[in-house]
Amino acid sequence: MTDNQFDNQINAARQAFAQGRPEEAFQVCRGLLAANPPLGEAWGVVSDIALECHDFFGAFDARRRQLAAQPRSLDAGNKTASLAAECGRFETAKHLAAQLSEQAPDNPVIHNTYGWILGALGEFEASEREYRRATELKPGLGGAWYGLSRHGFLPTDDQTLARMKAGVGEVEDDDPQARLHALGTLHFAIADTHRRRGEIDDAFAWYMKGAEYCGPAAPPDAEKHFQKFRAMRDALNADRLLGKGEGHRTDRPIFVTGMPRTGTTLMQQILTAHPDVTEGAEASHLHTAALPIWPYSPERIDAYLAASANQPGGPWARAGRAFMALSSERFGNTGRFVDKNLGNPTILGVALAALPDAKFIWMRRKPGPTALSNFTHFFSRGLWWTWRLEDIALQMRAYEAFLAHWQTLFPDRILVVDYEELTEDPDGQIDRILDYCGLSRDPAVKNFHEQESAVATFSVAQVRQPIRADKSESWRAFEAHLKPFFDTYETAGALFGENLDAPSR
Repeated sequence: MTDNQFDNQINAARQAFAQGRPEEAFQVCRGLLAANPPLGEAWGVVSDIALECHDFFGAFDARRRQLAAQPRSLDAGNKTASLAAECGRFETAKHLAAQLSEQAPDNPVIHNTYGWILGALGEFEASEREYRRATELKPGLGGAWYGLSRHGFLPTDDQTLARMKAGVGEVEDDDPQARLHALGTLHFAIADTHRRRGEIDDAFAWYMKGAEYCGPAAPPDAEKHFQKFRAMRDALNADRLLGKGEGHRTDRPIFVTGMPRTGTTLMQQILTAHPDVTEGAEASHLHTAALPIWPYSPERIDAYLAASANQPGGPWARAGRAFMALSSERFGNTGRFVDKNLGNPTILGVALAALPDAKFIWMRRKPGPTALSNFTHFFSRGLWWTWRLEDIALQMRAYEAFLAHWQTLFPDRILVVDYEELTEDPDGQIDRILDYCGLSRDPAVKNFHEQESAVATFSVAQVRQPIRADKSESWRAFEAHLKPFFDTYETAGALFGENLDAPSR
């Protein structure tokens, strides 16, 4: 093909995604990666499109090729290092970030990325050094302050707090979204510091302001929000999911899902401590495999089922094979693995139908601490609903309704684990989990905290400690501030047409 033809393919992928045909965009990107034309800088565009399709491995591959064509590009290098970490290639990410920090010792963004990668690897002293260097070079770099805060590197003295607050006025970025991100993370770091000082009202005020920078300009309409979820649930019904063949037979995947901040990372670390479980990650493979039915409308699902009717194992087996092909890129071709994507609850029925031998663990925690933890944790991508307490309540009720739906369609397929029970009786609950997954009761699992595997979330420090009973009621210091959450949570179940349980705080 000519260069012009490759440019046309890239434009076709852009157009396909913009017009609601993400599977086509994904296939074009993968086709370009297979053909490997000399796209040079344009590989960065391919990477961006792949990311939109939840194809992190394809995005990493494309960005790596851009870097090969532009080896002095700091932007390409920084994005390649970040994507390498997202794909579990942490040593590659570390090596690249180290090279970049030598190449550009005064670039605060590079030091910030390097600090995050080192923190994920548990190299906390080096991580703190890189984060601090970033804040010295750019006092308004909120992400670096937030990294220091979440890893416990920040002291709570007046001088440190004053430095961060002064940094708010120094936040600068030509990209409006990047500026809002920097302001949001800096406000959350300041809020964390007030919280550790016991200044609860001040902490909550800074969390609120940080959330305002990053949240939607106008609160979403609750009824429309639930109408979308109801439509997805009703489309993924018994007629479309059940009795469509045996699916793709493999017991390799163990799905861990539920609301964020309910112990999903802890569960991943427990499972990956087992010698038969090779790895785990917050992967997006199920969403990529389900692109042919996006946006999960009856029309798209019916068209998919008709087109895939003659597939070996039935139509959903096609999605199962696609999921496993993507997962094998990430986790290899042997051994069990953990898929911990927190966006899976709404489409979990696809995996349940496609992978009949897979295991599914749904983490659950009491509403109050879950809501507070979501609201006071800065999620950098994809969880827009965490910026308002009312939206957290709506999302929590939606997830509860989806769990009830999947349990009705697939009884006994999902193991529900309560975080409080796990922390109060870890030995008994771990044995229950291992038995459900068909894993031996290996003693290494109960010493999961001794693992040195990378953890890409800010739970990295906690999951490297033994489980302790969760008797802390510290969240209750914020209980009065959580009234908008509880008010919405108490009434939101009716929006879904479900008799969901009343809140138990």
